[in-house]
Amino acid sequence: MRLILTLMFSTLLMSCDPGLINNYVIENKSDFLVNVKFKLTEGHRKMQSTDTIQSKQIRPGETVEFIDYGEIGNAYDKQEQFLDAFETVTASINGVDLTEKISQRSNWHYKEIHKGLSKLDEVEYKLVIQNEDNIKVKR
Repeated sequence: MRLILTLMFSTLLMSCDPGLINNYVIENKSDFLVNVKFKLTEGHRKMQSTDTIQSKQIRPGETVEFIDYGEIGNAYDKQEQFLDAFETVTASINGVDLTEKISQRSNWHYKEIHKGLSKLDEVEYKLVIQNEDNIKVKR
């Protein structure tokens, strides 16, 4: 009987699809308000989410998780595909467009928050905005 219960429990654990939560965070170390606009692709939106571009304002000194979404899979760094779940993602600081900074993976810090069997895997992509990002390049 004990062997049967052990096999049933093992089968239950192995048959579950692994889950992953992706968190996107912006830390505003500048003296200016950061405006973020974003929209996830249809396959990554929560059922109760709207089909419109959402926006958040991040005050100086704040660190804000502006979006998280779940998917099937294990924790890993998506490298250059880390924004594939977004239909749109832009940011500006004091009227300066930061879309180029956002789109470059090298500007984001990756961290595994949780990995294991007892909970969903969870990762974080974090972008730090500084005063230097407010400077427009004149050509």
